[in-house]
Amino acid sequence: MVGTEQQLSDTEPPDDALRWYAKPAHDSTPPLTSGHDEPIYLAIPEWKLAVLSLCTNGVYQTYWAFKNWQLIADRAGQSRYLGPAFRAFFAPLFGFSLFSHIRSSAWGASIGGLAVAPLGIAWLLLSAAGSLPHPLWLVNYASVVPLLVVQRTVNRLNAAQRPEASMNDGFTPLELFVIAIGLALTILMLWSRFAPETFAQVVSDE
Repeated sequence: MVGTEQQLSDTEPPDDALRWYAKPAHDSTPPLTSGHDEPIYLAIPEWKLAVLSLCTNGVYQTYWAFKNWQLIADRAGQSRYLGPAFRAFFAPLFGFSLFSHIRSSAWGASIGGLAVAPLGIAWLLLSAAGSLPHPLWLVNYASVVPLLVVQRTVNRLNAAQRPEASMNDGFTPLELFVIAIGLALTILMLWSRFAPETFAQVVSDE
């Protein structure tokens, strides 16, 4: 990664059996260039992604998708607010497209592939699990698991092509505030679901 900006090569997978991991023939992913300190995709440790997702009851996943779509839009010279916000609002539905972008970037940088279809289906179904009857809705908390697999590839890609980019491995004051509020709301929600009589009594006594 020395010298002027250089277009990264596209590397095709060696085996057709890995088609889920392969870069598609017609790819709209904006080309990557080297020599920048901005991450290719959102730089965040996997453990931090898990903590923020669990503590916000999955809401952070929307922000995660928004920031990744913003970085894609920046490289493509598109609006970094309208399109990314729309895709983030329907994040699990656009997960297949986002994961395809990440897979293409990873292959282009010789990082490896990503199982787009299984991960996209898993994220979509687990995200929708919150509407299941009690207590099956708890499966929804596992919706972050597919994103952790994706983030592992993202972090390898960023480390290889953007070693100067910050990893954001600490918590900002705003993030700590969000975690505190999210935890409080999550505890109240779990209490109301698992002990509704006690919860109703406490609320009525206030």
